[in-house]
Amino acid sequence: MLKQSIVLEFDKNKVCEEYIIRNINYYILQSNKGMEFISEGKKKDAMKILNKLKKNLKKEYSYYNKDSVKIFIEPNNVYRTYH
Repeated sequence: MLKQSIVLEFDKNKVCEEYIIRNINYYILQSNKGMEFISEGKKKDAMKILNKLKKNLKKEYSYYNKDSVKIFIEPNNVYRTYH
């Protein structure tokens, strides 16, 4: 199975809702896992997960805010909702 990139390349590929939902679910599951580690007192494990999420979100934010990508996001309601 190919590993899906966290950054959905709206400007290079037609991204279906399924991939968008997978990304959303990834963030939900990972953040819940991080919070679970915190509640169990496993701060180092939590920080690993939460720092990875932060890094991924920064990548997405940077990519989606490029003018060359915005022109593909703005006219598409599904992409715009994810962004």
